[in-house]
Amino acid sequence: MKRLLWKSSLILLMFFLLIGGISFSQPAQAFVCLPPPDQNVCGLDPLQVTCSATPKNKVTQQTFGEAVAVTWTVEAKDGIGTAPYTYSWSTPWGLSGTSNTLATAITIPGTYRATAVVSHGTESPKSCYAEVVIDPPPAPFITFSADDTTIEYNTSTNLSWTVQNATSCTASGGWSGDKNATGGVESTGLLTATKTYTLLCRGPKQNLSRSVTVTVNPPPAPIVNFRAFPTTVDYNDTSTLSWEVEGTISGGCRASGASGWSGNKDSTGSEETRPLTANQTYTLTCRGAREDTVRSVTVTVTPPPPAAVTLTDDQNGNPVAPNTDVELSWEAENAKQCTGTRFSTGSAKPTSGSVVVRPTETTTYSISCDPLQGSTKASDSVTITVSNTNLPSGSSCTASNQCQSPLICNIPSGQTSGTCGVPSCTYTYSWGACLNGKQSATVTGSSPSGCTGTPLTQRDCTAQLQVSCEVSPSSVATGENTNWILRVTSAGPSGSMSGTYSWVWSGGANPPAPETSAANYAGPSYGAAKQFPTTGRWTGTGTVTTQDGPKSCSRQIDVKECNPSTFVGQCGDQRGVTKCNTSQISRCNAAGIYCQTDSVSCNPNNPNNPNNPNNPNNPNNPNNPNNPNNPNNPNNANCPPGTLCNPLGPNGEPINNINTLVATALKTFVSILIPIIVLFYVITGLMFITARGNPEKLSTAKTAFLFTTIGAGVVLGAWVFAQLISETITSVRG
Repeated sequence: MKRLLWKSSLILLMFFLLIGGISFSQPAQAFVCLPPPDQNVCGLDPLQVTCSATPKNKVTQQTFGEAVAVTWTVEAKDGIGTAPYTYSWSTPWGLSGTSNTLATAITIPGTYRATAVVSHGTESPKSCYAEVVIDPPPAPFITFSADDTTIEYNTSTNLSWTVQNATSCTASGGWSGDKNATGGVESTGLLTATKTYTLLCRGPKQNLSRSVTVTVNPPPAPIVNFRAFPTTVDYNDTSTLSWEVEGTISGGCRASGASGWSGNKDSTGSEETRPLTANQTYTLTCRGAREDTVRSVTVTVTPPPPAAVTLTDDQNGNPVAPNTDVELSWEAENAKQCTGTRFSTGSAKPTSGSVVVRPTETTTYSISCDPLQGSTKASDSVTITVSNTNLPSGSSCTASNQCQSPLICNIPSGQTSGTCGVPSCTYTYSWGACLNGKQSATVTGSSPSGCTGTPLTQRDCTAQLQVSCEVSPSSVATGENTNWILRVTSAGPSGSMSGTYSWVWSGGANPPAPETSAANYAGPSYGAAKQFPTTGRWTGTGTVTTQDGPKSCSRQIDVKECNPSTFVGQCGDQRGVTKCNTSQISRCNAAGIYCQTDSVSCNPNNPNNPNNPNNPNNPNNPNNPNNPNNPNNPNNANCPPGTLCNPLGPNGEPINNINTLVATALKTFVSILIPIIVLFYVITGLMFITARGNPEKLSTAKTAFLFTTIGAGVVLGAWVFAQLISETITSVRG
């Protein structure tokens, strides 16, 4: 114990002696050095001065008498002391100054020198000088040229000039006005004659002029762009002529050649030809100053196609009664005139028109049309059938005309059988195909034999039976319900939605049984619920059959198995199981990724789960008061009741192991602070190295070294104090 006290006291004494020697051996703002015998300072340079002029060396006046501003500057450098510098300027022209700069304005050309004397403390004054030369302004200098000295008629070129040492410039000759006295570029504009351009520039002492001549060639022959569009036209069609003239024309332009193309024309224009029936050539001549330009274009006429004509009647081929009005219509193409047989087309014989005829017997009408070219005529004909029997439903017949063929009856819409005549002629019929929005019935007579005829009634069939199929959901798991709906969205020609509705499924093994409604199901929709036992893509086809016929549609769904891999590590974990086990997983959704089970044992986030680290009843929870390793547990074996435990100990040792507590705290304290102290000593050393020759930086480095050493002393003192406490406790216990 005594040995430790002596050792600790000796260490502290040496440390405080070190601090005192550093801190109080000299003032904080000074340092001691011994200069070499041949110098008057400690490694610092003596007084140095440098003179300069701005602008440097030589300056040229822009005009005579111009004042040139010159600034003279002296720079002094000395590493000794902090005494101020004093300056003294002198010039041959009597100007002086006492600052480090001297401003002058010189108007007379020549060589000028200014001298500066600098004093600093006790050192000997030093002097320097600077010189500048002022030159008079030079005579003007001009460069004047044209980009092209020879150009074509009605074109232009650029004039360029560069001027030095001039105060102003004036243009004359082919141009005029004041011009930039330093240079520029200007266009001559469009020239039709040769011109000479002159530029006069004035200098401080003399003037100077330059000229350039631009020669213009005579104008060329005019350029004529003459075209037709299109160059090939159909028979009796037209084309458009257009033209543009570039260059000079002295006498205008004149048209010639084809019929209807003549007379004077403007230099730019367009004109439509007459309807053409043969090839035509058009010529345009434009007169220039030296020569004329002639251009021609030919328009080719395509021969017309053969003539064609169509003759129709408004009965669409149905029989009519005698003296019934029947309208005949004709339409001809590529024809000049048309003539009718058994009817008249009129005196003009037009290529299209209509007339009304009243046949009393079956008659064939024909028409013939002359072609535009050639001799092959076009013709067409139509036959109007006249029937002696035209009995509406329910009218009477005589014995001589009962059920004669053809029998013509008005067939009521919505029926498939009826009677015609008295005594009755029983018939049946069915609607045929929809042609051009109309349906006709096919009639079959049944009594008496040979009682057949042609229907007078047609119906509109533009409305078509339309159906739609729906299924939801579109993707399910095996065994889940799906809803299928068959819906009539638009009725057919009959307007009825009543009929048979059915569903049929296909696409996999063991398909569901078909679903069919009653034959007289009223609609307009029919639904069915189905489950699918196997996976795959299933197709459902729905069909609606009304008196307008059948109409079908279809929809598809995807049936999947429950995927157990998505439940690995979750409720009902089934690693390696290929199918879902309903005893472990309640059910899966359509995508096979949903588990309905949520028990305490398989949900790690359940607060009652004993494996949840946040559960206060978890025996491994360090905050559990029953945890034997909890320092606050009164049953902790390492710290019996009534004993103050060491909070830094791994198992809550009692306080009588204070030596361990002190040693642990001291070890931690020293291991952190020693590297920091070493780092600060390294930084302080670098500050001393970089502060050489700089008293201010040297003072900062000394202060940093002082505080670093004080910190090291505090750490050392704490360590010694802890050692004393530890030794004292050990001695008392021993």
